[in-house]
Amino acid sequence: MKPIPLTLRSLGLLTCFLSLAAALCAQQLKVVHFRVPDSAEMTDGRTTSTVHIGARFGNWTLMAIANEPLSPDHFVVLEDFTTQTGHLAIVDTRGTRFDLPKTNPPGPIPPGSSTATR
Repeated sequence: MKPIPLTLRSLGLLTCFLSLAAALCAQQLKVVHFRVPDSAEMTDGRTTSTVHIGARFGNWTLMAIANEPLSPDHFVVLEDFTTQTGHLAIVDTRGTRFDLPKTNPPGPIPPGSSTATR
């Protein structure tokens, strides 16, 4: 079997595929039970695990457990750090509320830019 040459186009397709895979995974995420203030029992449809803030669940890192003002509903903030263009996901007991793709624009950050980190 002949190896496939790695080109910018194939790299772009791979990045697109990984981003799509992360988005599809985010659609399966759900909080089974909140163990406030520092952990939540999560499921991705195949695996269920208690996840603490800062710990990983598959490709996702639990960044925070939040309680909306004026609402008894809690939600978690998850981030995919497996690629620079991963996703942020806002998830509660009903499933994924928001799946937000991250971007990584090419080039240096201009001085005085409002972007704090990269």
